Amino acid sequence: MRRAGGHATLPAVRASIPSLLLLLLACRPSAGSSASPGSTPSPHARPPAASSARAPSPADDGGTATADATDAGPAKVPTVVRDREADQMWNVLGGVGLPTRTAVVARRGALRFAAQGDVAVAGDAVTTFAPHPVVARDGERVQLVIDGFGNAAALLLWVDAADLAPQLARAAVLHADARLATAASEGAITLAAGEAIDVLERKGAAARVRTHEGEFTGWIDASALDVVFDPVRFPLPEADGLAKAGTPILRRPGGKPIYTLPPGGDTETVRVLESRKGWKRIEYVQPCREGVHVQGWVPAAKVESIGPMGTGYGCGGAGGIPPISWGALESAPKVELAADTGLVDERGSLVGRTKRAVELRRGPDGRVRVPTAWGLVAVEVEQAPAAAR
Repeated sequence: MRRAGGHATLPAVRASIPSLLLLLLACRPSAGSSASPGSTPSPHARPPAASSARAPSPADDGGTATADATDAGPAKVPTVVRDREADQMWNVLGGVGLPTRTAVVARRGALRFAAQGDVAVAGDAVTTFAPHPVVARDGERVQLVIDGFGNAAALLLWVDAADLAPQLARAAVLHADARLATAASEGAITLAAGEAIDVLERKGAAARVRTHEGEFTGWIDASALDVVFDPVRFPLPEADGLAKAGTPILRRPGGKPIYTLPPGGDTETVRVLESRKGWKRIEYVQPCREGVHVQGWVPAAKVESIGPMGTGYGCGGAGGIPPISWGALESAPKVELAADTGLVDERGSLVGRTKRAVELRRGPDGRVRVPTAWGLVAVEVEQAPAAAR
């Protein structure tokens, strides 16, 4: 009942209270029920009972985690799931997008996982000549991709630049002496960037070098040398002549020989650059060894002009997987790792990747060992989440 002013009387309010309580009880959800989509839960509703299974937790470093097993035996440590497209270092360790920059290790010195980090492997100081892809350079240290023996794994390790052999970072002409004076019309041998060399001596701005197998020796501009380089091969010339195999190539007509065409076959394909009174200046790049470019003079009778021609060669090489030697860890506990397993250092940073299913050894410190030319490198197996390691 309302008065003229529109306000309810006190008896009417009291009479409505029981009805409101009945309405609230009717709308309250029963235990175990859930609210319908879009509805607002009652502030008096009980929270649902806690589940006996633990919800999955996000894994570190892009990994995924699983719930603890209650009746299925020991919990399994989840593996790391990587974004293979975005993780550049992971791809490099797998041989995808491998850097073309290269360095040649001349002495097996100290190895580090970080440029300014502690020594991981002391090395044995043995001299060697081993090219490796370069990932980064930081002052007097260079980060390399180093393959383990048996094609077991690839590792990212830093070496001292002093342990690397200076190589050609750009093409360089071999000169007769340190004056570096060779006329353009004279015959000359040019070495490509990355052609393996040994530096024999230095004199002012010049350096005397020899190709690593010992075939060519001469003086070059020393500024062409660096410990990091991008190999660039010479293209085969657009051949238009056939030169008799075993023919010496001379520095100038009637002069001293600087090179002799391989004697194994009947002829070698060459490009004729110039003709002069019974002589021809030719250009030659040996197939399957595109790091040496030769141009010089031969008797015209030794070259048959045949016009432009295409060339095709099949080059191959034999390779093998060296056996693994574990030394004192031969009888240590074995660890089987699947292909594409991440390897990390003590900080948890990615430093390696298995290249195939491998059986490694576990050292007394609990870390696994990867055999390399430097010795056994201790790493940890990457796992996720970090708390489960």
